[in-house]
Amino acid sequence: MNENDVQALESYCEHSHMRVIHADGEKSAKIPLHRGLRQGCPLSPKLGGVVVNAMLRWLDFKGGGLSQGDVVTNTLCFSDDSTLKTTNVHDMNVLLACVNSYCQWAGMKINMGKTEVTGYDYKRKCPLDLSILQLGNGKPKIVMPWDPVKYLGVRVTITGDLTLERDYVRKKTLDTIKQLTKHMYHPQLIHWVIQVAIIPIFRYSAAIASWDSQEIVKL
Repeated sequence: MNENDVQALESYCEHSHMRVIHADGEKSAKIPLHRGLRQGCPLSPKLGGVVVNAMLRWLDFKGGGLSQGDVVTNTLCFSDDSTLKTTNVHDMNVLLACVNSYCQWAGMKINMGKTEVTGYDYKRKCPLDLSILQLGNGKPKIVMPWDPVKYLGVRVTITGDLTLERDYVRKKTLDTIKQLTKHMYHPQLIHWVIQVAIIPIFRYSAAIASWDSQEIVKL
């Protein structure tokens, strides 16, 4: 990039701020943004992509991923949601060290509260020992193979079980319906509420959640 463009971006990020608009139209004082990307700014996805793509290229160079035909991949990435995948614990530690080094160089802070790891031995049908995994000075939270991780908003286990996603949809749907009990809305309004607040709970993961006909009828 041209040096003037780099300086312009640095100045833009250094002076970024947000304001909260209250119900009466009043605006809060300027709140400076010291980390992350400016929400709603059309430039943010591009800046985030520049930073993340550089890390993905480094990870790709490291190798050690899963084979799918002639393609070997060690990452899944969508927006700001990244997943590493390997066939053994040693390779995972290599990738975690790579991520940590890159984040230190780029000035990014890893949110350990949202960092999870899970592993499964498909041959022995048992969990892998992940206790040696290290990310910088911390350790990622270990999730057992029968417990779900939340990937792109969907609750799924490493073995592909989506039972808990369906359980979540049922509970969330029921809770939302209970909140509408004895409502005073006009029928057209309540129809609109159902369309925008209840149906999307099911629709978001419907294509992959493997509902059977009996479950659909019950829902």
